[in-house]
Amino acid sequence: MTNAPYCWEVRPFQADDASQLVDIFRRAVLAIDDCFYTALERETWASSADDHEVFQQRFLSTKPLVVRSPNNCPIGFAEWREDGYIDCFYIDPQWQGKKVASALLLAVEAAVRELGATRLYANVALNAQGFFSSHGFIKGGTNSIKRNASVLINNTMYKPL
Repeated sequence: MTNAPYCWEVRPFQADDASQLVDIFRRAVLAIDDCFYTALERETWASSADDHEVFQQRFLSTKPLVVRSPNNCPIGFAEWREDGYIDCFYIDPQWQGKKVASALLLAVEAAVRELGATRLYANVALNAQGFFSSHGFIKGGTNSIKRNASVLINNTMYKPL
């Protein structure tokens, strides 16, 4: 699907996207502002992408939706399940604030609706809660994820469909 006037495309994952999606994940996490997560927390989170082979296998099984720029490079992706769970949702820092995430979320929502899910839900990082709230998500519980010496906080958010 094309999104004029921005001219990006949301399409299914292709195997040759994997390394670029890992890079987007890492750069997006490291670009999060200090007021949400410390440098150590961001580095710990981003380090989960250090094993590219694991991520490539993950993408082959989750089959994310990918947003590609006008020059055909991936600029964002979302992993999701048929029950409406959004597992990963990352936009290249250079493309944030340009409605890429909104187009991607609409594509995920359409795919989930088509499969009969009755809600979208995700464990949303602190920096992304405003975005999800602006798209009709409601905050549920708070989660603490222990990774190495860090504890990362996020909130479960959901949107009835």
